[in-house]
Formats: sequence, structure tokens, C-alpha cells
Amino acid sequence: MASGVRRVAAQVRRLRQRKVWELGGLFSPWLELPESFGSPKRRRLFPPWRTFWLFLTQVLSADKACREVVRGFLAWLAFEGGGTASPKTAAYCKARRRLRLPDLQGVHGQVCRAVQAMPAAEGLWLGRPVKVADGSALSMPDTAANQLVYPQSPRAKPGCGFPLMRIVGIFSLATGALLDLAKGTLRVAERTLFRQLWHLLERGDVLLADCGFCSYADFYCLAQLGVDCVMGNHPRRSVGLTVLRVFHKGDRLLAWHKTGSCPEWLSRADWDAMPDRPNRSEPRARKRRPKNYQLLNKPRRLFKEIQHRNRYRKALS
Repeated sequence: MASGVRRVAAQVRRLRQRKVWELGGLFSPWLELPESFGSPKRRRLFPPWRTFWLFLTQVLSADKACREVVRGFLAWLAFEGGGTASPKTAAYCKARRRLRLPDLQGVHGQVCRAVQAMPAAEGLWLGRPVKVADGSALSMPDTAANQLVYPQSPRAKPGCGFPLMRIVGIFSLATGALLDLAKGTLRVAERTLFRQLWHLLERGDVLLADCGFCSYADFYCLAQLGVDCVMGNHPRRSVGLTVLRVFHKGDRLLAWHKTGSCPEWLSRADWDAMPDRPNRSEPRARKRRPKNYQLLNKPRRLFKEIQHRNRYRKALS
């Protein structure tokens, strides 16, 4: 899995080195944008299909300024036909605002279908595809429309916060592609949004997620769909866990008992039909840091006396 992550990171670095006129050919195996993309109503310097590639270049570049994107476009324009245009960014920014969300979602779906159809033997774990679920939150411009749909945090005073949106996405570990995402207000839990994406999981998949997605009901329902879960146990969860067997240090088998009340999203009949003790293996990650970490037990001034920090133990002994 680590090699797959490094491979995706290397691909991103190579993409950032590409020029705007090279992206179309680079993405041609997975994406082809016709000139009718976005349903342009008149001939412009920045039609929707050209604006899309410029916007993608801006997202991938290290310097995400609109000015640099327009400069690159002007260089391509002069190289191709000797044309010229204004170096101001107003026309490009207006064209970017005219991009329609359904068109962008269609492009995303086309790329995901093409990428998932490709053979990915190198990105499989024991012959099984691995999908990653994770959540985050993002802020938006402070407008009345955004505040109405995605209100700010209740901890912020009125007029002092920004609208916040919570998102949860599922990724393919083999390709790094975002398969889909669910969005909601900050009051909607990540686990609730995650259930809206279960249709992306197929029998035989391995789901990788953190402890925020781990619950008794979700764990059991995903197992019934043929999806094996690798999730961290919540550090505060101690009730309902019984150690059945210890294989070696850091690896044990637990019995997870059904406790608590029925979840709101689940019917009472389905909750009562769940077994009481689905076995669960719980390997524990070991810390790579040694126990005796002298720099935490010595005054900070001693750090200056160390000639090389890789030999700090010898200097402090």
C-alpha cells in the first residue's frame, strides 16, 4: 500500500510540471472534452472546454494564481497561431465562474469510470481492492445563501463566522481517484454521510477508515455486504469488548458485544436481528519512537551542544 501512495505522489509531481497545452493529451486515455462541452452560446476566447483545462492547470500548479495561468495561456496562444490577448485575468475569472456544476460532475464520473476499468493488479491487497473513507470540513464565502444552507459553527458569534460544509469521500487506494463524496452541514455526522456512499462498495472490497467511522451497526452491516473493514477502535470505547485470544504482542482477537440503544437510522427489528458477538481482530500499531527519548527529559539549552542530532543519545549520555 505504501508503494501505491508513493506512486500517486510521484504522478502528482509530474503533473505539476506539465504545461497547459500538454494536459489534454496527457488525459486523453481517460477524458475527451468536445468543443460542445458546457454548451457555449457564442464564440469566446475562453470557451468552457478551454477554461476547464486552464482551471485544471491552476489547481495542479504550485503557484495557484490566476495571473500565472493566463500567462501560460498567452504563451500557448502565441506559439500556436501568433495570437495575442490581454494579460488581465478578468475574462478568465468570469469564464471560470460560467462553468456549470453538472458538467464538472459529468467529467468526474467519466474519469472515475475509465480509471476503475483499468487493470490495477499492483494496487490490490492480496488480490482485493482497497477503498479509503475519510471526512473533512471546508469554509465558504460568507453570503446569506450559504449561511442559510450551511450555517456557521454554533460556537461562533453571529456575523463572526463562515458557512461550513462537512464532506465525506471514498477514494480508491490503487489509483487515488475520488469515487464520490457526500456533503452536509456541520451538524451532520461523518458517519451519517458515509452511509450515503455505501453503493460504491462492492463485495470483496476492503474498507480503510479511522475510528470516527467505526460502530457496531456499521461494522456488521458492511460485513453483510461482503466488505471487510479495517478501522481503528475509538480510544474511549471500553465497554462491550472481551479479549478472546492474544496471538502475540500487539495482535489480539476481541469479542465486540452489542451494547447501547438502537441507532436512529436502523429499525428496531434489524437491530434485534444482529448477533451479539461478531469476532474482531485488533492488531495494534507499534510506535517507532524509542521509549527513552532523552530530548524530552533534558533542558532545551542542551540541544545546542549536540553536533549532529542523529547522535544526540551519545551526546546526552
